[in-house]
Amino acid sequence: MFSNFFITAWRHLRNNKLFSLINTGGLAIAMTVAIFMLLWVQNEWRFDRYHTDAENIHLLSVADKKNNNQLSELVPYPLQSVITQRLRGIERSTTAMSTRYQAPVFNINNRVFSETEGLWVDSNWFSLFNYDFIEGSASSFNSNPRSLILTESKAHQFFGNQPFLGKIVQVDSIGYAVAGVIRDNPAFSSFQQDVFIPLAAKLSTTEAIRDAAYWGSSSCITFIKLAPQTNAAQLAHTITNIYAENKVSDNAFTRQVELVPLPMLHFTEGLSSSIFPHGSRKSMYIFSSLAILLLITASINFVNLSVARAGLRSKEISMRKITGAGRWHLFAQLMTEAVLTALLSLALTMLLLYALWPLFRSFTTMSLELDLLNLNVVYILAGTLITVILLTGIYPALLLSSFKPVLLFQDRGVLGIRKGSLQTILVTTQFVLAVVMITGTVVVYRQLSFIQQQDAGYKREQVFSFRLPFKTIQQMKLNPGQKELFLTTFKNELTASSALQNVTRINFGSIQNNTGRTGQKFDWYGYPKDNEEKLITEFMTDTDFNKIMQLTFVEGGWFNGSDARDKDNIILNETAVRLYGLKSPVVGTRFSSPATEGIVAGVVKDFHFQSLHEAIAPLVIRQDQYALGNTFLIKTQPGQIQAALDIAEKAWKKYFSGDHLSFHFLDEEFELLYAKDRQMMRFSFLFGCLSILLSCIGLLGITVFAVRQRNKEISIRKVLGASSANISLLLSGKFLKPVIIALLIAIPISYIVADQWLQNYAYRISISWQYFISSAAIIILISLLTIAVQAISAGWQNPVKALRKE
Repeated sequence: MFSNFFITAWRHLRNNKLFSLINTGGLAIAMTVAIFMLLWVQNEWRFDRYHTDAENIHLLSVADKKNNNQLSELVPYPLQSVITQRLRGIERSTTAMSTRYQAPVFNINNRVFSETEGLWVDSNWFSLFNYDFIEGSASSFNSNPRSLILTESKAHQFFGNQPFLGKIVQVDSIGYAVAGVIRDNPAFSSFQQDVFIPLAAKLSTTEAIRDAAYWGSSSCITFIKLAPQTNAAQLAHTITNIYAENKVSDNAFTRQVELVPLPMLHFTEGLSSSIFPHGSRKSMYIFSSLAILLLITASINFVNLSVARAGLRSKEISMRKITGAGRWHLFAQLMTEAVLTALLSLALTMLLLYALWPLFRSFTTMSLELDLLNLNVVYILAGTLITVILLTGIYPALLLSSFKPVLLFQDRGVLGIRKGSLQTILVTTQFVLAVVMITGTVVVYRQLSFIQQQDAGYKREQVFSFRLPFKTIQQMKLNPGQKELFLTTFKNELTASSALQNVTRINFGSIQNNTGRTGQKFDWYGYPKDNEEKLITEFMTDTDFNKIMQLTFVEGGWFNGSDARDKDNIILNETAVRLYGLKSPVVGTRFSSPATEGIVAGVVKDFHFQSLHEAIAPLVIRQDQYALGNTFLIKTQPGQIQAALDIAEKAWKKYFSGDHLSFHFLDEEFELLYAKDRQMMRFSFLFGCLSILLSCIGLLGITVFAVRQRNKEISIRKVLGASSANISLLLSGKFLKPVIIALLIAIPISYIVADQWLQNYAYRISISWQYFISSAAIIILISLLTIAVQAISAGWQNPVKALRKE
């Protein structure tokens, strides 16, 4: 019986090739994109869940109430040992330090480079987290502080295809033997580090141990594994109290420890300067919703055509009932047609998945793998197939299997709803979804374009930066005066070349994504005394800084290098002026602070020194009197970039021959900072195009059917002199009505959704009525073009052929 169902279903699809192609093609496109999105969502959701007892492993993070609850993943080194000894709810703990902050210098066969993607780890690291050892073991690594572990890809990069175990790597001029090689962690892992060095090696000197034991320094990443039934919130409160007991300042303790479950680490937003890749739970929900919307849109196309053609199948259904077919038999036959269509769509989907997979990987810039035999992928494919079958099969099957001849004359469906009304509802729903997606695409694209085109407030073209090696300078044991002389000497080495236009230095590694904040107390003469510390960003720089940055001044100007009195003065940005409540004229206002006394020399227009997603923070610019500026900014002469890099490398080798020079161009750093935004732009553009395409496919199918159904009427009108334009107008009336209704419903929905999404940005566009007009124009234009093409095609037909059947 079931074989007969499939034979009949195949015959029906074959006899209606155009409509079968529309249904299969539309579903395949929607299923392909939906599966791509669901694979991405699944990859995000799987992050770090492969570790044993992952739900019991937590990261110690610290929220600073004084700094707007800014989260940090760094805690003091002594905290781990204290809480492990004192608290019973902790089964195991481990701590590590990242090489990103003080990158060690590797020397392999005279190849010198810095390694920023590494960790100094303690002996518990490899027992708490799952790593797959190819060679060696964690025990041999733990027993020798002069050993290291490499990932497979890093080992091949270092040594090619030679045996790895026992190979010697010079790290900061000290030999380390390779004690193990592990497989690269999967793409859904937060731990993408390539090199692991014993923490004992870093803490091998009395000075290093003393520095690490200082509770005022947060430099460690610490994970704990909780015992079963342990209350995480209560434990976090207890750890906060222990942290507070060991505070190094008499000021009020403003930090609060929070435990981040390992499976949620990837979705924890706001971790400053994190070494872990982070995603967005909101993006995951958005993409899941879009996948479902695309499937619904394609399914509505299918249901529309099925409902529209219900009348044409009345004779077939009547004959089956006369010959004894029951309702269940008819329902099974019609569901078989839906299953067969879905299976054909799935087959085409799998071909599209393989064909488009390389494009999708480059599009998302993610190292995902497509394995159709993987159980998780099978679940996604099966879930998508079942969803499509249910969406496309249930109502048409119920409608046709419950067919009664009298309903044909009453034009009513299974629920007593007129088929024309139901079709209008479905078409309207389809266009509502299309308008929402198109409007969303326009808003997302305009917002992200707005960020890309936003004036940063300074010049970043032909400017590169590099940071002097902290550890090497520290080993020189220079006092502030000696260090200032050294930095000036190094700068003079650079400025001696005509390839360099200007050189300056600053105390932060980045001026484009600067999240550093410090509590400062200023007393302003002529203003009420304020004992509260304000969180500000403080730039320590020299008098050449503005020659490169070319900041815009609202009041006053830059420091006067020839005036010694200017060394104690400061420059504020507009946000800082508002924070301190200073009134114009601000220039000349005298201040005192714990560090110095002086006047405000100038007020610069707000410029972006952090992500454009964040509001501009209050900024105080000082001259660097304490030799804290280890980062050099260099602006090259036009066409002299390579020459400038050569000069920088020559000066570097003269003073830091054992360290690797790593430089960054400001414009490249800007591009990297907003790479995810550009990815979102591409996704939004893709979804907009797909929603338009699926709407066109659906409208094409309904229009083609309407033209065929009214073929004789159109032929008679042609004989009586009607033009193609008249016929287009005749057909347009039926389809433009649901489009107009859809616009009235979709516009307020689009506005609410877009407004909520824009709240994520500190600097955002205003939602213009033009966005809705453009979406409406696109939908109406496409509808008219689709209808016009079919009307013209019908108009070209010989009316005699259509009327001859009468």
